[in-house]
Amino acid sequence: MTGTERSPRAALVLVVAVTVVLSVLLSLVHLPSAVLFASLVGGMAHALTSPTPLDLPASSFRLAQGTIGVVIGASVSLPALERIGHDALPIGLVMVATLLLSLAAGGCWRCATTSPG
Repeated sequence: MTGTERSPRAALVLVVAVTVVLSVLLSLVHLPSAVLFASLVGGMAHALTSPTPLDLPASSFRLAQGTIGVVIGASVSLPALERIGHDALPIGLVMVATLLLSLAAGGCWRCATTSPG
């Protein structure tokens, strides 16, 4: 990782600031799940510019996953769910294939980046 080292507090401030500002801007243009996209960009802003790790308690990851689930669930309408229900098998197969491809890619990445021994 290239970039400048920053204090953990500065890293957290950067992530939160980018997330808040971008959330407001994306909400103003009525982007669905604006906070979800803004937080992704906020995290990337730090991760791509500094090797400083963000040390957060494990509970924050569970809270974030729950929040993402709620945001995604709230953005799905009943008519959309009904349409999905009619095509559940192909959708399920694509989801499983995506998961398997992700696992295979992760395994290949780990093998390629792990030194023997």
